[in-house]
Amino acid sequence: MGGELGMNIHLDKVPGSDFLSPTRLLYSESAGRFIVTVDPRKKDVFESLFKGMKAACVGFTTDKPSLSVYDQKQTLMFEEDIHGLKKCWMKPFGALI
Repeated sequence: MGGELGMNIHLDKVPGSDFLSPTRLLYSESAGRFIVTVDPRKKDVFESLFKGMKAACVGFTTDKPSLSVYDQKQTLMFEEDIHGLKKCWMKPFGALI
């Protein structure tokens, strides 16, 4: 959110996606998951840190300010403006930010 870049996420790239519905991949409270953005020039070094673990490149950043998520069949599930998402994320913090 800090750089106000968009993201394209492809659920077919998530380890174990063959066995879970898109909804379960996005919202289950099973083992923790996180998304990290990495400078493409440092991709190999970053991935070497996770060698042997269930980690994968699931998407890429874009200049278009939107979060786009595609299911395992490459169908667009949703696309949201990142400015609106950031506003929703910040709202509970009120005057703290």
